[in-house]
Amino acid sequence: MTLDATEISRVVKDGDLIAMAMLAGLAAAPLVKGLFALIATRRQRRKEFLEFWKADSLESSNLWLEEAIQHRYGASIPAELIRHVARLSWPSKRLRRLAMSAEFLQMDETGQAVTWSKKRRANAFWLEVEMVMSVVGYVALAALGVALIITGSRQGLGEGLTTLAYGGILASLACAAFMHFISLIEARSSLVVINDAPRKGLWYRVKEKLSG
Repeated sequence: MTLDATEISRVVKDGDLIAMAMLAGLAAAPLVKGLFALIATRRQRRKEFLEFWKADSLESSNLWLEEAIQHRYGASIPAELIRHVARLSWPSKRLRRLAMSAEFLQMDETGQAVTWSKKRRANAFWLEVEMVMSVVGYVALAALGVALIITGSRQGLGEGLTTLAYGGILASLACAAFMHFISLIEARSSLVVINDAPRKGLWYRVKEKLSG
């Protein structure tokens, strides 16, 4: 069965269209902003970084080194962590991955490897629990947020303004929960790349048990 424009308009009410437009706007805004920043500044930052980076830059002061890397990658990273990763093989790739997940990672107590900034995440089980809870939170908040936005839009801007506002807040929290889930996946992958170690996730543990 195919739907023409008239039939679609009967199915989707004006209030639903407003709700969907608001949700699309919430989702599109950070994406557009991120793409613009990436395209507009990536090449310029790389060019400027290569102009002032010298052979002995790793021996420079902590302040200079941290500011140089922040200018290049847009992330604040401790100097000791920068030096450690920069001395590994393929430093450009590893520094880039470190910058993508800097808020989740730190040097371990021995100063020989990179680890999670929160120790509980070093346990694969608790990391996966946090990931699952992020997804559950996203689904629950998104569903409730959509319901409130649709309800508020059907009531009209006068009566439904408060409901729309609460729906927008919940939708924003849902987006934050989903982004946290994506960030955890990215950080786990970055940790594997930086330390050149196997990812001990669920499937890895299952294979270990089967082989054992």
